[in-house]
Amino acid sequence: MINVAYVDHDNPLLNNPSGPLSAGDRVRGLPQWTIAARYTIHAETDDPVANGPTSGLGDSATSLLFGPMLQMLLQDRLQLKLHRVTEQSPMYFQVYEAGASVAQPVAAYVTFFRGSTKALETPLLKVTQGLDPKSHMLPVKLSFPLIKLKPGEYNCQVTVLDPTAQKASFWQAPVMVIP
Repeated sequence: MINVAYVDHDNPLLNNPSGPLSAGDRVRGLPQWTIAARYTIHAETDDPVANGPTSGLGDSATSLLFGPMLQMLLQDRLQLKLHRVTEQSPMYFQVYEAGASVAQPVAAYVTFFRGSTKALETPLLKVTQGLDPKSHMLPVKLSFPLIKLKPGEYNCQVTVLDPTAQKASFWQAPVMVIP
């Protein structure tokens, strides 16, 4: 029922954008009975839309019955409370600062393109500390909300701006987002 009420409805869970739950590993923190127990629901409503004809997924009555109404039933009868968390996906890379003994400030951001369309761009991150004096590498850690990227192929572009030298560096690679 959790799958029908929350996962397959309008706003799918981040880690299960489609398909049935597999052994409860898609929704975290579920008690074991929620995976094994099966229910048959007989319910009545005065809502004319919900009482209308159902022709399968996508019609108004089915969307109402399988979404908001089933969510209310789970909350009321089984005390199920759902907490959604937008997971951040980390991204790490290093900036080489030749000959530097202290970090020179840089700014970086990452852009994901699907074809020629920009799907996501992280906010600009200023990096001023952390230079390894031996390797002259400056570590950069960005994060972005994974929910913003639908499963599929993207071209990932890392942009590093050096305000002191007034230069920009770019790196691109194909990436795959898998549910």
